[in-house]
Amino acid sequence: MVATPEARGLVSDAGNLLLWLTVILVRGAFGEGRYLYPFLDVPRLGYPTVALNALLFGVTVLLIALTAVRLTRRRIG
Repeated sequence: MVATPEARGLVSDAGNLLLWLTVILVRGAFGEGRYLYPFLDVPRLGYPTVALNALLFGVTVLLIALTAVRLTRRRIG
């Protein structure tokens, strides 16, 4: 399977988002003890809720990105 540059960029962006999520959670757990985003506050919400919040946020970002790609392709093509 040959990946297009756009697909490689999407995978790279997804990896960057996962890395950012990991940094936020590790920093909150071992660093200052506070989380940058209230929907990722593990002591208050618990890990299952934070995982669900992260999943919903990721799906939302993905849907917005796919919508933007479709709209851009329609305008160009």
